[in-house]
Amino acid sequence: MELFDKYAIIIIPKNLVNLLAEYEEIEFIEKPKRISFEVNRERLVSCINPVQSGVYNLFGEGVYAGIIDSGIDYSHPDFRNEDGTTRIVVLWDQTIARNHPAGV
Repeated sequence: MELFDKYAIIIIPKNLVNLLAEYEEIEFIEKPKRISFEVNRERLVSCINPVQSGVYNLFGEGVYAGIIDSGIDYSHPDFRNEDGTTRIVVLWDQTIARNHPAGV
């Protein structure tokens, strides 16, 4: 079992899930999901393709994006400027205790 602040990741037999759910301390239970990486589908669903086609003469300058992810690779080249400096303004890894932005 891994315990992070007020939540835990545990592995139990399927037949014990209902028994565990009866404890008043348990607020939420979710079974694991398979996560997949589908870059091409996300572009279509989020309507990015028309923007990237070059019709609008947009470059993304002055744009900030908020990303909520369970495993961001912040060392990936897409998050680096041409000179190698990071393009990330703030990073909050909630799995590290006391690693939160000011005011949160």
